[in-house]
Amino acid sequence: MQCGQESVRSGAALLQCGMYVIMRLRMRPVDKWNAYQVAGRLRDGIQTEIRRFASDERGTLTAFALMMTFWMIMVGGLAIDVMRHEQIRTRLQQTLDRSILAAASMSQELDPEDVVEDYFAKADLAEALKTVVPYEGLNFRRVVATAELETNPFFLDLKAYSIDSFIAGAAGSAEQSISKVEIALVLDVSRSMTEYADGTPLPRPNRLENLQDAAAEFAQTILGEDPSNTITMSVVPYNAHVNLGPTLFGQYNTTHRFSMGDPRTGFTPASSFCIDLPMSVYNQAELSGSTAYPQGAFFDAYSSTTRNTSYVEVQAPLWRTSSYWQNGVQRTGTFYLNAACQPMAENHVLVHSNDADAVEAHIRRMISMGGTAIDKGIKWGLALLDENSRNEIEGVINAGAAPEMARGRPADYSANDTMKVIVLMTDGENFEGEQINTAYAGSDLSPIWRSNGDGQLSIRHTQNRPSTAGSNEYWAPGVCESAWVWNGRRWVWKDCVTQGIWMPSAYNSGSGVTRLTWAEVWQEARMQWVAWQLYARALGTNNSSRSWWYDATMDDMRSSISVSDRNNGLQTVCALAKQQGVKMFGIAFEAPNNGKTQIRQCADEGGYFEAEGLEIRTAFRSIASQISQLRLTQ
Repeated sequence: MQCGQESVRSGAALLQCGMYVIMRLRMRPVDKWNAYQVAGRLRDGIQTEIRRFASDERGTLTAFALMMTFWMIMVGGLAIDVMRHEQIRTRLQQTLDRSILAAASMSQELDPEDVVEDYFAKADLAEALKTVVPYEGLNFRRVVATAELETNPFFLDLKAYSIDSFIAGAAGSAEQSISKVEIALVLDVSRSMTEYADGTPLPRPNRLENLQDAAAEFAQTILGEDPSNTITMSVVPYNAHVNLGPTLFGQYNTTHRFSMGDPRTGFTPASSFCIDLPMSVYNQAELSGSTAYPQGAFFDAYSSTTRNTSYVEVQAPLWRTSSYWQNGVQRTGTFYLNAACQPMAENHVLVHSNDADAVEAHIRRMISMGGTAIDKGIKWGLALLDENSRNEIEGVINAGAAPEMARGRPADYSANDTMKVIVLMTDGENFEGEQINTAYAGSDLSPIWRSNGDGQLSIRHTQNRPSTAGSNEYWAPGVCESAWVWNGRRWVWKDCVTQGIWMPSAYNSGSGVTRLTWAEVWQEARMQWVAWQLYARALGTNNSSRSWWYDATMDDMRSSISVSDRNNGLQTVCALAKQQGVKMFGIAFEAPNNGKTQIRQCADEGGYFEAEGLEIRTAFRSIASQISQLRLTQ
């Protein structure tokens, strides 16, 4: 075996050479010399191998590596302990938040401290609760609470640094406050609220009564819990029109003014105060008080008339005497069935009231009659909240028809301390409407005269007269022309040969004549009667021409508003309100599908409700809850 210095470069070779030397040392002397030589070489090889091993750094665990390993173990343990601490802290904070929100609610009847303690007890964290401090004022309740819980570390023992545990802490403050709120209740009072389509009454309680109960409770809930007077509520009843009432109506620049009273009170005092708004105003939130708008005419264009060649006595706007329920009491009254701007003071608009009892009384006085124009209702609802209506509302305040605390309202849309709310309710859908043209409106003089003696009407036609009229310009449809008539055997005098004659002047039975304004005409006669008796029979000479004159006259006297135009106007106003930050709530109360669609599109997300019967109370209660702001403040 060779055990030279070059041959012992590995541990295995060193071991073999070492064994060889030991064996040789136990042999004869001649061999011992060789063994000493091998041992020398072995020593030199071992020294060389040790030096090589000492200088070789492959696989070495240095001090830095040992230090990093220690820190990795320590940080991993710390992360686990911190994660456990944060988990406990989050659970503590969530329990505290839920408890103080419940305790801070102004509808909470239990003691705030008891509420918070109960929440912590049910979460098995009773020992963690430290302090609960409630604060209450006229229009707010605030609850401040703190909690903490010790968490012992699993991996890190820091007692050497005087740290025995980690503390998981939680603190919070919840407050419910009713800031300034402006609410407009836009309520449907159309005929369908108490009657079926065929005119038969709905069973009691009818829709109107259910609405009145729900809206009255809503007013008491919102205004009755506002002793600091920060909330105002307006009520906008609508049917085919919105009857503003004399004070609000007086704040706007209106033309063609007239006076029309309630038939139940002998037509006095005046109670018809509507404004005809052009469709262009639905494209803007503002409703200018300086722009001239015509007063909404009282007229009946829907009720039919007898259309033949003979005279029919003046047919007044269709009305009927019937019983109705108001504030739980059955009453009897005379109502117009198809007239625009029904002259009923009960359906006047109530402006920015802070009196819960007054609002409830106003709601319970409402009477249902007429058609449905949701677009008009929402337009006036937004007008009462629009910042540009401040001068008009101030005029109502100055007249004593709104409380002094409402001065300065409507607030700016950008006011951070004011919430604006519209609650829109209907049981129907928009229908095609009629609006009188200004040439036939209000206080303008008509070409129609009334005989003071017998009340017969006559009309002056300066053009388009038939040749039989000759130079006579006045047509008296109910006046007979007497003449001698041959009866086949002899001539006889007949008092009424022809019904309707042309005359050189207005018919006068002997007590003089009065020229009527258009408003007086529409109070006395329905439009279809006027178009047929005073125009078609006068200017037409046969059935075809009479029909043409009738249609042309009706088109000239009034304009139709299509259902699609009404729906577009409604949605445009709703979109404008939302753009200004007005909170929109909608209630479809036993409404048809199209009505539901329109109200759903108008309302905010989560603000739409469908209701039947007593469910309308639930809808109003939910809206009241959403209006009352409950929030975490810390």
